[in-house]
Amino acid sequence: MPADDTSPPTSMKYRFLGRKGLLVSQLSFGSFVTFNTQLDFEKSYAVMERAFQRGVNFFDTAEAYAGGQSEEFMGKIIATGIDRGLWAREDLVVSTKIFFGTKHGSRDPTRKG
Repeated sequence: MPADDTSPPTSMKYRFLGRKGLLVSQLSFGSFVTFNTQLDFEKSYAVMERAFQRGVNFFDTAEAYAGGQSEEFMGKIIATGIDRGLWAREDLVVSTKIFFGTKHGSRDPTRKG
């Protein structure tokens, strides 16, 4: 599929995750190498916007990605998308992982992000 704005949206499939009825896209968007290290804010926003417009509602990050910055970067992108009217927070499912710690921090969980 061409990566231009004229390409038609795909037909995303969804599944329920767990027993609580959380509906997630079968395809998840992960931010392992992209956020804050390979792409600047506007490019990262555009990639996440494109994924959302194509039906992705499940976004993944982790405290260890991008030297500890990926979670914060995704949080800023989500807030910007809300401000720009692209999505509501309720439209998105965000997963994160803890354990490995950050480049400059401990393995202890925090409430940031």
